[in-house]
Amino acid sequence: DVMAGLGTAFYGVRAHLINCSLGFKNLGSRCTTCGGAGGARSKTFENYLRSLTDSAALLLPGEQPLITAAVGNDYSPTNQALFRSPADYDQVVAIGAVTSSYQLSPFSNRGTAKNRYLVLPGGDNTPDPNGDPIEATGTAANGTNHCLGTSVATAYATGVMALYRGEANYQNLDAASLFDRIAKDKQFTGYIAADHGEGFLYFR
Repeated sequence: DVMAGLGTAFYGVRAHLINCSLGFKNLGSRCTTCGGAGGARSKTFENYLRSLTDSAALLLPGEQPLITAAVGNDYSPTNQALFRSPADYDQVVAIGAVTSSYQLSPFSNRGTAKNRYLVLPGGDNTPDPNGDPIEATGTAANGTNHCLGTSVATAYATGVMALYRGEANYQNLDAASLFDRIAKDKQFTGYIAADHGEGFLYFR
């Protein structure tokens, strides 16, 4: 279903930005539906995305889509979780979550080195000790609405990228150049490359 949706976004809608506030952590295991071998499922998904992004080279530069995906919310001291798929694929911009003090959110997966990795607000709450994903929306006692998780951070990132794409200086850039431009000079006090990738994405 996700692959079909991505294909529609590329070819049917001609989307400039594609948000994947989702991630798969079990693509390495055998599929219980079709019986497909574990590693082959992840490689098939990755190759499909590569074929989409490679075909995007035939589009005009300003029409090439940029894909974002959540790194996942499985990290804990006892569960050193890496990025989920498709955030760990080269063709995708991985998005992690940071707290209000710009520290990596305790639940945000980490440890996968890649160039296309940015962080945005995703929440300060700590996950359950067993490392189960924490992703919630709700209302605090004082009436303040709040959202938690890397999916929230990913949606935030896609919105910020849309602001950039709408600017005249960014409209005709290909996907790779667009990322390079919006990720430039995004480091901050306390920045650690392994945790924060290219840094905190904001619009300026």
